[in-house]
Amino acid sequence: MRPTHERIDTPPTGGDCIGKDVKMWFPHAERSKGRDFSVQYRKANEQTNLAKAICSDCKQIDPCLNYALYHEIFGIWGGTTERERKLLRKRHNILMVQREPFDPVIPRLRDAR
Repeated sequence: MRPTHERIDTPPTGGDCIGKDVKMWFPHAERSKGRDFSVQYRKANEQTNLAKAICSDCKQIDPCLNYALYHEIFGIWGGTTERERKLLRKRHNILMVQREPFDPVIPRLRDAR
């Protein structure tokens, strides 16, 4: 995966992730008390693989990755994990920048309120 170095300051819209469970894109955020570490790890790994599979067929993968390289530390973005983006930033000398706040509510959900 090679970034185009096009800095994108707002998350792309219309990706295949729309309408999917948000937890899938942040697999390591969920911690359950009393659960064995190996069970949590296995579940997070399965969610990561599923999220990356969805990303692989998405038409927004490149702009999503380019946005995430500059603005996102956590989660699966553009088919990459946090660690993969960190390596890409280092390899391509990309510095993260603070982004302007945006309304994370999906427009069609906002209209339904």
